[in-house]
Amino acid sequence: MKTLTKNSIVLLLMAFSLSVSAEVYRSFEFQNKSLESRSDIADVYAGLSTEITKEEASTVRKLNVASVDMYIFHEVADLMERASHPMGKPWTALETPALCEAHKSFNLQALPSLKNSCPFSKLVFNSLKKENDFFLNCQNTYQPELYVDEIPAGEVKLNRISHLPGLIQTIAWPLRFMNLPENLVTKETLIKMRILFTKIRMEDLQEKVQRNKEIISKLMNALEHERCFEISSSELQNLKQQVNQLKREIETADNYLQKMDEEGRRQAEIDREKVLASGKTRAILPYPNLTDSDREYITMYVSSIMWRLRGGGVVARTDTTQFRRIFYTWRPVNLLARLNGGDDGQGTGFRIFLGLMKMWGRYFDMGSYAPDEDRYFDLTKMTERGLFQVKFANKFLERNGYSTNLMTMAGLQMGPLYYYATYSGMRTLAYPGKKEPPFREAIGGSTDWGELLFGANLGIALSRTFLQGHD
Repeated sequence: MKTLTKNSIVLLLMAFSLSVSAEVYRSFEFQNKSLESRSDIADVYAGLSTEITKEEASTVRKLNVASVDMYIFHEVADLMERASHPMGKPWTALETPALCEAHKSFNLQALPSLKNSCPFSKLVFNSLKKENDFFLNCQNTYQPELYVDEIPAGEVKLNRISHLPGLIQTIAWPLRFMNLPENLVTKETLIKMRILFTKIRMEDLQEKVQRNKEIISKLMNALEHERCFEISSSELQNLKQQVNQLKREIETADNYLQKMDEEGRRQAEIDREKVLASGKTRAILPYPNLTDSDREYITMYVSSIMWRLRGGGVVARTDTTQFRRIFYTWRPVNLLARLNGGDDGQGTGFRIFLGLMKMWGRYFDMGSYAPDEDRYFDLTKMTERGLFQVKFANKFLERNGYSTNLMTMAGLQMGPLYYYATYSGMRTLAYPGKKEPPFREAIGGSTDWGELLFGANLGIALSRTFLQGHD
């Protein structure tokens, strides 16, 4: 008998450890097991599995619909159940924060006149009267979604969707008008989104606050020269009190932003150190105040909406398929990959774009139309199609030392997501009272929901793949 060396024992132990921790993942199973061996299904079904770790297996949960069990990422499964059981009235926006009331009531254009003997102070006051965003500079701190109104209706521009604030601005504009039920857009969801808007726009918001601090400083300096004003002493004192209130208000806004930024950076660094402690390497990421959970949340929802836009819904920018593939898949996925993977993410969007070159219109009806291809056949083939969607991205990720397990899981979930959307009775969503361009069909049927769900699913996998680092 051959003697085992120390290295051989170590290798055997490692192999045993891996075999124990690995699990076989299937995204769906037929409740009628005989379907697995059906002649038109068997060969394809046999290849629709992958090995994953126990930790990765814990990220999915079981749903069932129309005689099929499926295993979907928790977050998407939750979205699916809420969407298929809508509750409550159409969502309503959060109340407008009332923390910049002094700014709101202060009118720079109504500043008092100054004597000609004070030309410098007069020049300063005249320049301040041209400031048109004084209130909004403060209000944006607490209501960062205000910037969504700054773009024309339905406008989609390449330079805007090439950075995260602009991409979110583009997709948020039409979504405000959709009749989403309260259980899909909860108050907690809106609060979280407002916080994320603040973090993403932090640099811009801090610049706005700084601009107001400069304006207020100029006002206070000018008010020191009392002889220059053509108003009574009591009026002057009242004006000074108003400016002091402005100063307190903008300092509070500044402190609010600074605290949120610092807390975000602190948690983001903890998240990064955790990855490094596991022996992995992680790239430097943009938006250093975003935590890992922030990045995953943003990526899931932005990817979800962009995948639906690519399918032709929401904004009628153009009807060309290739345009939508570039503007709503290639560019945004690249941006989201860089959000989670830094420079390592560059090029991911092109690989997902390549995955769009194989059509899937034959299968997404899930047996609703072609009598010779039933729901089980379409489910199987659509799942296979999902593997093709992530094929090129997986090769790219693997070359760069990243695990492809989660992306493969996402691909395998494509069929079940469309199947669930078809047989769970998901409701149509629209823009009530808005029929003319730039509005078009929002979510008009099961394939539209399939797009939305698969985009969310892909976003989760993409985010986690990059955030967990590479060897």
